[in-house]
Amino acid sequence: MTVDNDRERQLAAAAWILGWIGGPLPALMMLIVIRDRSWSRPYVEWAAVFWTVAVITFSVLLAWAATDGAGAAVAFVAAVLAALALTVLVALSAARRSRREIED
Repeated sequence: MTVDNDRERQLAAAAWILGWIGGPLPALMMLIVIRDRSWSRPYVEWAAVFWTVAVITFSVLLAWAATDGAGAAVAFVAAVLAALALTVLVALSAARRSRREIED
């Protein structure tokens, strides 16, 4: 695996995984360091958009759960689980894309 390809794979996966800690901020910071024509740039852009929407959604659902109780709590947990599943799928997709870049 080339160093550049390995770096791109790590950035693509990290943008999604670090969103759990910093929301869209890690992805936005990564956009500063990624080359313009890199294959990982769209992954990081999608991560920035996704985590911006997710943070807003999680905040609204958490506030709703604090005031309304069980039904809202179930919606919050479902949203978190959906975000976790999407994070895993995109990280795996970045790994597959990285392997394709090596083979080409």
